[in-house]
Amino acid sequence: MAANTQRNSTNVNNTPTVTIVDSAEPRKYRVMGSCCFCIPEIVGVFAILSMYFFTGMFGAATSFLSLGYTDDGLTKAILSVFGILNTLFVIASALGVSAIKKEKIVLMRRLSIAFWVITALMIIINIIILALDFNSKDSYINECVSADPSLPNSNDADTKNFCEHTVRASLIGETIRLIALGSVSIYFAYVIFRFARNMKKEVLPFTAPPVPIYGQSTPTYFVYSAQPPTSNNWVPPPTYTVKTKHLPEDFKPDSKNP
Repeated sequence: MAANTQRNSTNVNNTPTVTIVDSAEPRKYRVMGSCCFCIPEIVGVFAILSMYFFTGMFGAATSFLSLGYTDDGLTKAILSVFGILNTLFVIASALGVSAIKKEKIVLMRRLSIAFWVITALMIIINIIILALDFNSKDSYINECVSADPSLPNSNDADTKNFCEHTVRASLIGETIRLIALGSVSIYFAYVIFRFARNMKKEVLPFTAPPVPIYGQSTPTYFVYSAQPPTSNNWVPPPTYTVKTKHLPEDFKPDSKNP
């Protein structure tokens, strides 16, 4: 805290020393860090929660609606799990925004752990689906050979090579996509967890007290003494005056406008 003026009052009879520090600077808040390419952390967390909220709603709706278009039991199970996880993303994101605005530290910490769990489950489900796709590679190649009548004869080696190359490229692309999305999801979960862990270290702007008008604040008194002061040797703090700015007549509530 920067001090503009400082006055000391001392006495040789071992009386306490009163130091008055007049602060004229508004309160500053510690920057909680940055994320996502130098974006302020609180802005990044709000952006992540908003993205999870809307993408979760879209993913949940798509998964549940797709249940009516398939008869395969495994596919229905996977779609149901995806729908539930996306729904949990929506709920956790909405609660997270509310927890930050109301500065509910305990709730935000619990939600940050929930994001870790949901993210891990989502990655595990995607890995299982990718493993099943690799296991069904031969069936995909056979479907490719017999699906397009414009391709050469199904016994032709060129046709099989074309389908093998297509399926292999698709599986490699899915693997790269899973690695990229998984890495980003883990980073987002870490950002939310770090923000929740640091919430108690500083007052957020949502619940901070208002800044005094004209940058003035009440002086802070520090009393230094070898022994506690008594009624005989106590030196009261000196009086001080606060500068006020005279407002024009037009800004007074009781003034009459012509």
